[in-house]
Amino acid sequence: LLVVESGGGRNPAMSTTVTRDIATRLVSNLRDGDRIAAIQFGGREEKIQDWTVDRQAVLRSLKWKLRSSNRSMLARALMSAAAELQEQPPGARHLVMITDGTAWVFTSSVHGYTALAMVIFG
Repeated sequence: LLVVESGGGRNPAMSTTVTRDIATRLVSNLRDGDRIAAIQFGGREEKIQDWTVDRQAVLRSLKWKLRSSNRSMLARALMSAAAELQEQPPGARHLVMITDGTAWVFTSSVHGYTALAMVIFG
């Protein structure tokens, strides 16, 4: 599961273009048959790609659906990620986050971290 911060408006060094380039490289290096879905979190948390083995579909979603914002919805994104991962078979769940790290300074995001920890650690 690819979880991408689209709040590049807060940090010019992590623009949406940079974020998209990093995500594109990651998706391009997946093996045939690898399933991937993508969630963006910025001004809103949004699933931009359902689970698929079609790398080209994911690349199109990253190109056309990833939007810049000045906010970060990290807690909501983590809760969505936890729900998405829970639906996947055990042993086949991976989470990749692309973020500049500024969203990690949080107050209300504790619920998102807790939800994600429950999926990862049981």
